[in-house]
Amino acid sequence: MATCGTFCRLLQLACVLLCSVCACCAFEEVLAVDSISGVTRRLMAATAARDCSIVHKACSRCRQVKADAEVLATQVASYTDQLSMYAKSMISTTTPTDTSSSSGKAKPVTLLICSACQPGYALRRTDPYPMRCDCASGHVDEGAGDCGACPKGQFCTGPQKGATGIVTGSSEPKACPLGLATTIQGAKSKMQCMTVSGYGRIISRDPKTFKVVIESELCGVGSYNTGSNTAGCQSCGPSLTTRTMGSGKKEDCVAPKGFFATNGMAKKCQKGTYASDYNDQPFCSSCPPGMTTEGEGSTSLSACSYALRGMYVSAGGEGVACPLDTYSDSELNSTACTPCPFGLKTESTGTQGVALCLAPPGWELREWEGATTITPCQKGWYKEGWNKNPCLPCGENVDTDSDGTPSIDGCFIPPGYGSLGVQNGTVRAELCVENRFGYADRRYNIESASCQLCDTNTYTRDVLTKTPSLTGYTAPEDCLVMPGWGIDASLTAVACKAGTYNEGLNRKLCRNCPTVYTTMWDKANSSAHCVIKPGWSMDLALGLPKPCDLGSYSAGGTLEAPGGACTPCPPGYNTQTDQAVAAWECNVCTAGHGGVTCGICPYNTYSTG
Repeated sequence: MATCGTFCRLLQLACVLLCSVCACCAFEEVLAVDSISGVTRRLMAATAARDCSIVHKACSRCRQVKADAEVLATQVASYTDQLSMYAKSMISTTTPTDTSSSSGKAKPVTLLICSACQPGYALRRTDPYPMRCDCASGHVDEGAGDCGACPKGQFCTGPQKGATGIVTGSSEPKACPLGLATTIQGAKSKMQCMTVSGYGRIISRDPKTFKVVIESELCGVGSYNTGSNTAGCQSCGPSLTTRTMGSGKKEDCVAPKGFFATNGMAKKCQKGTYASDYNDQPFCSSCPPGMTTEGEGSTSLSACSYALRGMYVSAGGEGVACPLDTYSDSELNSTACTPCPFGLKTESTGTQGVALCLAPPGWELREWEGATTITPCQKGWYKEGWNKNPCLPCGENVDTDSDGTPSIDGCFIPPGYGSLGVQNGTVRAELCVENRFGYADRRYNIESASCQLCDTNTYTRDVLTKTPSLTGYTAPEDCLVMPGWGIDASLTAVACKAGTYNEGLNRKLCRNCPTVYTTMWDKANSSAHCVIKPGWSMDLALGLPKPCDLGSYSAGGTLEAPGGACTPCPPGYNTQTDQAVAAWECNVCTAGHGGVTCGICPYNTYSTG
């Protein structure tokens, strides 16, 4: 007893000086040694509080307890794995001689036990005096008592009890069921086994043990699972499927043959299309041009065996548009189109029904007369558009160039006529007469080609001659002036002034009378109205006009005497100038005459005039 006590006190002093992990430094007394001083006890307690790793390398917190020596010996003896230095010292120092009392019963032992382990470790609490840190769940023993994270894909449940209820230490990593795997390191249980791509997870309960059973299933055709989850296989959208089992992504969902994929579902290929394989596109393949299928959901090109309406099947199996003047009103496997009845025509190729067999513009089918074929509109009639309407008359006094006029634009107003507009639904044209004129050519704007009025003071010949015209007037030049009028430089009708004349019924300027001739009034209408002007007379001997000399005058010619004559002034009187035009100009006396009456000067008087 004394020897061991002395030995331990020396060890304790060495532990204090060297900070050793000597087992004797980890407790206040191994045996009942009452002679240990209070200072030594405090040092030993401080060492135990500062370094719990002497109990186990992963122990993070420990405390002192009074232990039954026999129970402790049994516990330590049961350790079969690697022990800490502290546990080994317990085996070597705990003997029956050291711990026996006078009564023969083992004396209690004071020792450190672990109360908490470092992260990643689990305290083996099944021991009466816990001194062992096993690898916690989610961790695996990497040797030398080191614990690391459980590998990804597996799970580690931690310390396990054997069949006898004794903890056997850390467990080995366990594989997840087929089709499942953990997705992180440090998985602790089978519940963390997630799906592998293409598998679904199934959780059930064993009917006998009532334990939860985790299994997987290979995703069947029409379902998928992306993996890394706890879900079962997800069904593709309505009518969608997959090419094989075990699909691992949504994109593997495709439409089956005869379908196309859209908005997460499959729909049948529309008529005129097909899909001969799995289809992940939002459309189906189109039939060759002009061809279609019998219905929806076609699965091969061979289903495109029907020609579309307005088409026929060629020798090469392609759809070709019906030729002009034929039609096809249904989708058939036909090699020819049907001719239009009654000689009717089609506006284009590819006609899809007999209703589109029509009379072209300018043609009509006179069914009311029992006609069996179409005929062109007669002259003066027209028909617009492709239809079965009858031809329409252009209007009263309105004509066309020929038969078969296709539009009202082909109707014209003849020369010399003018439009009266639409009356009772029909265009009427009238002869342009009585101071009105039309056009010299055909006018195709029939509603606006009206007769035009002659300018002021001009008249058409029928009015001037008071003789009706059988033809219409066609130009402004048909508007003439009446006699005594003329057309000036501005093409305005004006009355002829004195000294000019115009016979009328023309569009000429007023003509001037010959030199020194004039007219007796305005609006003269003949050269016969031109007479010698006042102050002149015709020299009959020379045949030329001459002015009146001094002492004579002339009022000019008249219609009866166009040459006029110079009249002498009364005796004793004279004119002041030549070309006097009236008697009043004889107002001066001649030489040798004088007085108020221009009498002869008496003897001894004279007058120079």
